[in-house]
Amino acid sequence: AGTRSFTADFGGEGEDGELMCPIADMVNHDYRAKPAFRWNPESGQFELFAPVPYRRGEQVCISYGDVNNEHLLHYYGFIP
Repeated sequence: AGTRSFTADFGGEGEDGELMCPIADMVNHDYRAKPAFRWNPESGQFELFAPVPYRRGEQVCISYGDVNNEHLLHYYGFIP
């Protein structure tokens, strides 16, 4: 299962790496969500960023992809 782990591009030549980021896995899922995670090599941090503006109080979600509930349960341990 991929629950609690994320795939990130660490800026190298090769495949992306897997990492665990406490609390980040608690963000709600919406397949239409725009925010995403990225590795910032300058700060050495894994960041949640939003490429579009959000209003104060608006829920920010991440997307695990446009996948079915079976995939979400198998790989991430939840069904929306």
